[in-house]
Amino acid sequence: MRKLLLMFMFILYCVPYVYLSMHNDFASQSMFMYGITLIATIILAGTSGYLGVWVPAISGNIASLILSVYFNNKMVLVPRWDDYFVPLFSVRLLILVTCLIVILQIVFYMVGKKISEKKKHLLK
Repeated sequence: MRKLLLMFMFILYCVPYVYLSMHNDFASQSMFMYGITLIATIILAGTSGYLGVWVPAISGNIASLILSVYFNNKMVLVPRWDDYFVPLFSVRLLILVTCLIVILQIVFYMVGKKISEKKKHLLK
């Protein structure tokens, strides 16, 4: 059961959240997906910390970044895509948002880990 949970977490980490957020922002001028990205990554990071597993988080974030860069490179050919994200342009924004998301994940990983430790300490 634990392996299935870890595989599911890895798959959720692999979703190119940053690209999807940027695409939604470009297509509908909505910041909604950025909020979904924040919520999803906070839940995933907290769960990873609580379970004490970091491999799905690291490998999933790398896969997510690679997928985001791949899809972003496909969108560069679309007129106005790169200009929409001025002054950073799409690649820099993608990297900036990814770095901010990873920092947020580290914080919530630690929070999940502390909650797990407190729970173990209370059960003793």
